[in-house]
Amino acid sequence: HTPRGGQVRIDAHLDGTSMRWSVSDSGPGLASDLAERIAAACSEGLVQPGTPGIGLGFALILANAQALSGRVQLIANTPSGAQFALSVPIAGTTRR
Repeated sequence: HTPRGGQVRIDAHLDGTSMRWSVSDSGPGLASDLAERIAAACSEGLVQPGTPGIGLGFALILANAQALSGRVQLIANTPSGAQFALSVPIAGTTRR
């Protein structure tokens, strides 16, 4: 549960070449400027040092995903919550 009584849901599945997680919550969603910064960080695959406003937790997730040749995506951002996807290749497979 989130501090304000919302819920967080984490789903995981193996698709043969990677492990995939989906993380969603029932919170208020992300402010539009924050969602834009997070989407840009996801598509660029990095967080610029000293860039404020995307949160330490997200920066750590993105850095670890990158270190594991993985990918993080902002899937949905609505007033009823946000959803992220994390995909990491299984050891011994090649990411394309």
